[in-house]
Amino acid sequence: MNKRILTILLAMALLLGGCQLAQPEAQKSEAQDMLVGVFLTTEPLGAVNTDAQMEAYLSGKDVSAAMPETDRIYGVFEEEIQDGMTTGTYSFPDLDGILLASFRIAPHGENTNAYWSTALTEGICDVKIGHHSKDNGETLTLSGTVYTRRNNPEHLVLYHNPVYQTQGGEVYVIQGDGVSFGDASCSQTLKAAVVHKENGKEATWTAEIDVHVEPIAPAESVEILQMDREHKILHQPEYELAQLPEMVLVPEPAEYLLLEEHLTDGSIRRTLYQNGDGYVTIYESWEKGICIKRQIPIQWNS
Repeated sequence: MNKRILTILLAMALLLGGCQLAQPEAQKSEAQDMLVGVFLTTEPLGAVNTDAQMEAYLSGKDVSAAMPETDRIYGVFEEEIQDGMTTGTYSFPDLDGILLASFRIAPHGENTNAYWSTALTEGICDVKIGHHSKDNGETLTLSGTVYTRRNNPEHLVLYHNPVYQTQGGEVYVIQGDGVSFGDASCSQTLKAAVVHKENGKEATWTAEIDVHVEPIAPAESVEILQMDREHKILHQPEYELAQLPEMVLVPEPAEYLLLEEHLTDGSIRRTLYQNGDGYVTIYESWEKGICIKRQIPIQWNS
C-alpha cells in the first residue's frame, strides 16, 4: 500500500468520529528489544528509514527489528541523588516531545539491585503504571491522556514514537506513526512481546502502552467562588492564568468551592469542590495545540 494512501485513509477515518488505533502485536523473537515507552512529538523525529518501518508495520512485524542502527536516537542516562540514595532515568534532551516510559535500571550492571524508573514529562496527564511479575516473565502497562485544544486553528499531528530498551540497558527511540485528528477523541495502543532467557529459562516480556487523546477547551481566566451552606457567595476572586495562587485558602464559614473556568470558546466550565478535595484542576493551553492540567492545592478552613 502506498504510504500517502495509508495516511489519507487514516485521516478520513479520524474525521468520521472517535478512533481506536493499535499497532499490530509484535511477533515473539529473542532478538527483539523491550518496548518500554512512547515519545510523543508534533513533528517527525528526522532522518529515518520510513520504507522499512512501513513495511514492518503493515505486515504486523516488530518495527524495532526493521530499523537499522542509524535510525535509532539513543537516550541519555541521568543520575539524581536524593536523601543519600542515587537513582536515575533516561531522557532525550535533544528532542522536543512528551515522554511516557518506564526503564529498567541496573546500577553498575548488577541485576540483583535493578529497579524500575518511570519517566514522565509535561503534557501527559492521568497516567497509570503497572508492573506485573509472572512465573514466565513480566508485563508492563502504561497509559496516559494528552489533552488537545478543541477547535484548534492549527492542524495537529501527533507522532507516537516507540521507545525501546536493549538487554544491555541502552534506551532508544525510533520514528512512529503520525495520527491526524480534529475534535474527535482518539486512542492508540503500542503492544510488543519479547522472549529472552533468564537463568537458562525462557521468559516473556510483554508491554502495552495506551495514549488517549481528548480535545478540551482551555481556560482564559478563572473565578473561584467560596460558598456557604446556604449556597451564598462569600468571596469571588477572579484570576488571570498568569496570576493564579499557589494555594487556594478556604476559611470558615465556607462550605464548598465552585470553580468557573472562562474558556477560549466563550463558554464557562463549572466544577464543584467539597471539603476534603485536595486540588482545584484547571485546563490551560500549553504549546502546539496541547493543553495541560494545572492543579492547585486546597487548604480548607484555614
